[in-house]
Amino acid sequence: MIELELKSIPSDRTADLLAIHYTLADTQIHKNHYFSPGTSLSLNVLNTIAMSHLPSDRIDQLESVVESLAEACVRKLPISIRTRSLISIHEPPRTLLIAKWSLNDESSENGSIRQEIELPVLLQIDSLDSILERDLAIQSKWRRSRAVYLPPFEGAETVCVDHNSGYGPIVEIEAILSDEATAEDKTLALKILRAQLDLLECRELSDDRLCEMFAVYSANWELFYPDCKTFADFPEFRYLMN
Repeated sequence: MIELELKSIPSDRTADLLAIHYTLADTQIHKNHYFSPGTSLSLNVLNTIAMSHLPSDRIDQLESVVESLAEACVRKLPISIRTRSLISIHEPPRTLLIAKWSLNDESSENGSIRQEIELPVLLQIDSLDSILERDLAIQSKWRRSRAVYLPPFEGAETVCVDHNSGYGPIVEIEAILSDEATAEDKTLALKILRAQLDLLECRELSDDRLCEMFAVYSANWELFYPDCKTFADFPEFRYLMN
């Protein structure tokens, strides 16, 4: 699937506008563990995960996952590999294995148009990490609380309001398109996403700014992750919140 995603900084009025126009649908707690780019998962590690730790109805996806990852490697696309622990008030806890890579000239970690693979795994996140670390090195670990809001009109997308370790409050909005989506489909979907951010008076973050924030966080993540501290808690990093 193709993921279109925009991240933004909320204004003083965003919370009120969400309360007026949107409906709170879920609250979640995430742990996201990123692995260093420039490396790829071996077939042996993928098979270990698939044969023992994927739900039985998802094992058939392994072949397409391997093909997609192989194609990205042939095209020398940086692949962002991460694991996620997700706790929701409406669903049982889940662990996910996620791979993303950019389909434009933006980053694989934060770009607005990316290919995405997401697989549920029958392991705790730390156990999944230990398998991945046969091939990959941990780049950074993140925590976030997330409020999920349903849109007020058909054709609009769900809005997520996150409080992240490091970044603090971020409004994230995304659309999921099929692999067959055309350039026109992507342009229209991004236009709708930006219109929703405008309605909420949010300031979209550019890929350059997100890359800077990501690099600073990744180099210092152990300062932020344990207690979910943010850039605002450290004078030397406060410029990133502007």
